[in-house]
Amino acid sequence: MFDDMRLRACRCAPAESRCGHGRSALPPVPLPAPSGRIVNISTLAQLQNAIAGITSNTTIVIGAGTYNLAAPLYINGNVTNIGIRGATGRRDDVVLVGKGMNGATDGGVPFGIWVGGNVQGVTIAHLTIRDVYYHPIMLNAGAQSPLIHNVRLVNAGQQLLKSNPDGAGGGVDNGIVEYSVFEYDTTSRDDYTNGVDVHTGDNWIIRHNLFRNIRAPQGQLAGPAILMWNHSTNTLVDGNTFINCQREIALGLIERTPNDHSGGIVRNNFIYRSGAGDSASYVGDSPNTQVLHNSIFVSGTYANPIEYRFPQQRAW
Repeated sequence: MFDDMRLRACRCAPAESRCGHGRSALPPVPLPAPSGRIVNISTLAQLQNAIAGITSNTTIVIGAGTYNLAAPLYINGNVTNIGIRGATGRRDDVVLVGKGMNGATDGGVPFGIWVGGNVQGVTIAHLTIRDVYYHPIMLNAGAQSPLIHNVRLVNAGQQLLKSNPDGAGGGVDNGIVEYSVFEYDTTSRDDYTNGVDVHTGDNWIIRHNLFRNIRAPQGQLAGPAILMWNHSTNTLVDGNTFINCQREIALGLIERTPNDHSGGIVRNNFIYRSGAGDSASYVGDSPNTQVLHNSIFVSGTYANPIEYRFPQQRAW
């Protein structure tokens, strides 16, 4: 019934507000109040200084407003239990803006928020990051247990949320991405984009998000809105909504040894597409993966809404 309600809402609403402009698939569940030290900021200089000096058990709370970034916000070091949150709890009230995704250069802002080193437990919540040359949020191996909650990432030159491997079999594990929006106003810069792209990540949960217009310019094919691969395992993709993306969910992408992905569940997702695309739910070299209770309407744009590939594949 919930999927039917979502489809009716998308068809009946005005074009500019279908499925809620800037809204996730469900209203966000409130986060617990931050613990530890609280740093309230209201200017870009204060934000940059607070990020540069962040210590364990600290949450930076950003006042409502638009912050035009002059450089990425780098979080890099041996810290635990840290957070960056918008003050109001409404992601549209706090907007971090880059220099654009289509410029000749990144303008000094290749990323929005960059997390690396040995950051254990980072929360990014209640804000928007937009118009960034590469990635609005970039996570690097060494960081663990990120929580991305009630954010909006819009218009990036490459992946909207990127999680990198270390090249030695490690990556960012135990990530949660929830109640967020990943989208382009029209299309991506080119075909090299995803909404969430995770390499070598274990035990991620991606739930109750909206992915919209994850699509390339005419004649090109964007990457999957959710791509979990390069030896990732046990991903849960649950209750997300996808509107007019070209490829929606991929657990695994290519054939490799031992597996590109393994385990995991894709369930209760709603997919609607009216333009060109590929498989909506793709299981590629990902044994023991379950695909359950999804609603997929791709308007005849691809023959197989659910598809799995490669000889070692076992899926349900």
